[in-house]
Amino acid sequence: VWLDGIMRISGAAIDLATYITSQQLRFDLEGADPIGSQLLFDTGSGGIFSSTLFRGFSLKNINIKNAAMDKAGVGLSNDPGAEMVNWENVTFTGWRCGPNLHCWNSSIKNVASRGCYYAGAIYGTSQDDSSLYAIGCDYAWALGCKYPGGLSGVMGLPRGGLAFSYATLKALAADECGPYMFGRCFNLKIASMGAERGIGPY
Repeated sequence: VWLDGIMRISGAAIDLATYITSQQLRFDLEGADPIGSQLLFDTGSGGIFSSTLFRGFSLKNINIKNAAMDKAGVGLSNDPGAEMVNWENVTFTGWRCGPNLHCWNSSIKNVASRGCYYAGAIYGTSQDDSSLYAIGCDYAWALGCKYPGGLSGVMGLPRGGLAFSYATLKALAADECGPYMFGRCFNLKIASMGAERGIGPY
């Protein structure tokens, strides 16, 4: 799907299960502009989620935005997990948690969270992630953590002993944010991780 402009979505979240057949997700979305091409959800009750495992999910040049800008809800959540997730130039704006991402054999590049409470949570394995950015978030990226869902949940650990492992992360940055969070992490390689003008406890 090609998006040039703003697609406004009222009411409920987008359930990816609608597009999954035999664990294959048929949902590839590309925008013309990583900020101007928006999936604009009216409230924090929106966002994108999946309640089942899937393979294949491409996002490029897209801003997934909570129009209320009230730091409620989740921009994207896939607790059961996903394989072959490939994102590039994706922004999450105004959520309680930007992405709550559980994936493996995947690549996340140039993903930003703006004005969220939690920039995002990432766990899984065999990932090559780079240029994760947060600005104006109460907490920077939460690695090896899981957001439980809901409009105002509290960050915790992944269920069943799951972790963030066997992955490479580079060029993580946080401006005017609270601290990074580390949960259950094993065998991670992290290069060039920093923050400027931090807020809150460190």
